[in-house]
Amino acid sequence: MRLADSGRLVHQILADIVDEDPSAPLVDFITLEGDTASRLSRGDVWQRAQRFAWALAASGAARGDRVMTLLGNQPEFLTAFFGISAAGMVSVPLNTASRGDVLRAALEETEPTVVVTDEAYAPQIADVLDGTPSVTRFVVVGDASIISDPRSSSYEDFVRDAPLADPVEVATSDLATLLYTSGTTGRSKGVMCSHNMVVTWAEAARSCIGNHVEDVAFTCLPIYHGNGLCCTVLPTMLGRGRLAIAPRFSGTYFWRQVVNSQATTTNLLGAMGAILWRRDPSPLEREHRLRLIMIVPSPVDHYEEFEERFNLRLTELYGLTDNAIPLVIPHGERRPGSCGLPTEGWQCAVVNEYDEPVERGEVGELVLRPTKPYAGMSGYYRRPDATVEAWRNLWFHTGDYVRQDDEGWYYFVDRRKDSIRRGGENISSWEVEQAVLAHSAVLNAAAYGVDDEIMGHEVMASVIVQPGEKVEPQELVDQCAERLPRFAVPRYIAVLEAFPMTETEKVQKAALRDAGLVPGTWDSREQRYVDAGGSER
Repeated sequence: MRLADSGRLVHQILADIVDEDPSAPLVDFITLEGDTASRLSRGDVWQRAQRFAWALAASGAARGDRVMTLLGNQPEFLTAFFGISAAGMVSVPLNTASRGDVLRAALEETEPTVVVTDEAYAPQIADVLDGTPSVTRFVVVGDASIISDPRSSSYEDFVRDAPLADPVEVATSDLATLLYTSGTTGRSKGVMCSHNMVVTWAEAARSCIGNHVEDVAFTCLPIYHGNGLCCTVLPTMLGRGRLAIAPRFSGTYFWRQVVNSQATTTNLLGAMGAILWRRDPSPLEREHRLRLIMIVPSPVDHYEEFEERFNLRLTELYGLTDNAIPLVIPHGERRPGSCGLPTEGWQCAVVNEYDEPVERGEVGELVLRPTKPYAGMSGYYRRPDATVEAWRNLWFHTGDYVRQDDEGWYYFVDRRKDSIRRGGENISSWEVEQAVLAHSAVLNAAAYGVDDEIMGHEVMASVIVQPGEKVEPQELVDQCAERLPRFAVPRYIAVLEAFPMTETEKVQKAALRDAGLVPGTWDSREQRYVDAGGSER
C-alpha cells in the first residue's frame, strides 16, 4: 500500500511555505568573498521550478524518468531539484567533479532522459557523449555551444515561455532522487531515496539543529550532496528560515561569509573545523550571529576550547547517504564526543561479526532498520547484489564501528574497513588521526594499516603539512606516544603533498593502503627512511 500524505513530498515542502508567504526571502547566493550575488524569494524558486517542470514534460520526459544534474551551488540547482520533483520525475544530482569513466558509468546506469549542467562542467559531459543514448536533451546553463550535439540547448531557451505547471500526482513511496555514495569503500552506488525518505532525513537533521523561522542557515557544502541538501536546505525550509549558500568552503573567507550573511547556524565536515581551528585568530570569528555549528566528526580533543574561541555551541549527528540520519544529539542536549541517540523511525543495534548484540561499552558494528514505511532507502539502483549484501539478517549493515554507553548514547569509533589490527589489538584509525592532528603543523592526516608478516598490520600515518610549515616525522611519533596506547603509535609516517580524494572530498584510504611504504616514509622503529621499492635507507 502506498502512502498518500502530500505533505511528505519533496516539492510540497516548498509549495507549503509559498502558500504561507510567497514574497518571503528564501535564499541568498553569496560569492566566495562573502558578498550577496542574488536573492530569491520563496515564490521565485517555486515559479521557476514549476516552469522547469513544464519544460521537462514538453521535452518528452515522463513521470518516473531520471533527470541528471551536474550543477554547483547555484540557483538553477534548486530550480531543477524542485522542478524535477514537481514533474514526478527522479533527480540524479552528481558531484560536479564527475568525469570520464565515473560519469559514463552513472549515465549508463541511470539512463537519464534529460541532463542539466552548467557551462563550467559541460566539457565533462561532452567527453562521454558516446555513452548517452537515453538522453533526449542536454540543457546547459550558459553557453550551450560547448556541447556540440543536436540534443543541446541553453537553459534559457529550455524554459522560455514555459507556463506554471501544476505538480504531477505522486506517492510519498515513489522515488524522489538517486544520491550516489562517496565510493570510499568501493564503486559508488545510487541510493534510491523515496519522497518520504528525503523528508524524514530533513526532519531528523532539524531535530538536531532546531531550525526555526528566525534562523539563517549558511552552507558552503555542495547542495548536490545529501549533507548540504538534506541537512541544510530542506531543514531550513521546514523551519521557515532563510538560506545563505556559498560556492565552496574557504578557510580564508569563511568567517566573512558567515558574518555578512547574518548566519545563525551552519554545518561543516570535520576537516573544515580543523582548518578553522588552525588559522590565526581573527576578530570576525567572534563577531557573528552563529548559535550552533554541526561538525561531523566534532573536535573531541578541544571541544570546549573550540566553543569558547569561536563563541558558539557544537552539535553532532551520525548520517550516511545510504540511510539518512539514524542518530542525532537532540536539539538542546549536550554530549561532547557522542553522535547521538536513535531518531524517530529508526531502530539501531551494535553487533559482533556474527550479528549478535554486544554488551554496552563494547565496540561493534552499527546496524539499523527503519520502523516506519519508506523512512530508509529503497535499495541501490540496479544493484540488487549490493542491496542484499547490505541488508543481511533484516538489518542494514553500516560498516561502521561504534559503542554505546550505559545511558544508550552512541559513539563513533571507526570505519570497519579502516580499522587496524596490530598484534591482536584493534586500533581506531580515527583516534590515531586525532593524535597526529594535534600537532600545529599538520593540516590533514590519514591513518591506516600496512601489511606485516609478524604483526598482521603496522600502523602508518600519512600527513599533509600546513603551508609554510615543516615537521619532522619523529616529532609526530613522539606526540602520538604521549596520547595513545603503545600498540597504537604509528611505526610509519609519510609526509605527502596531497591525498587521493573521492568526489565528495573524503580521503581514499584504500589507495593509500595499496601504495604502502612510499619512498620517503619514515620508519620510527628502524629510525630511517624507506627508499624506492620499499627498502630501508
